[in-house]
Amino acid sequence: TGALALALYLLGDRALPVVAELSRGARLASEEWDDYCFVCTDGGNLVCCDRCPRTVHVQCVGLDRVPKGDFLCLYCERELAKKSKHKAKGPDEPGKGGERTSR
Repeated sequence: TGALALALYLLGDRALPVVAELSRGARLASEEWDDYCFVCTDGGNLVCCDRCPRTVHVQCVGLDRVPKGDFLCLYCERELAKKSKHKAKGPDEPGKGGERTSR
């Protein structure tokens, strides 16, 4: 932010420990989950996505109970599926996994 840039400009290397601590605090704050459901925007008992700060009510995503293991919100599920599909497709070269060739 502007305050960090100003501190670095005015204090030089003496500002580095302060800037590092402020940056660490900002990182930790960004790792917290939302306090409201991404679907209905109400609070309450929420399930947290394991890849982003989104949270949802179990009922809002059509589940009967909290899933065991990792939970991904609909957005992260979709993004993961896109990456998996792209990775499985491979490069667009014959014989390299991109297109199927027949002999």
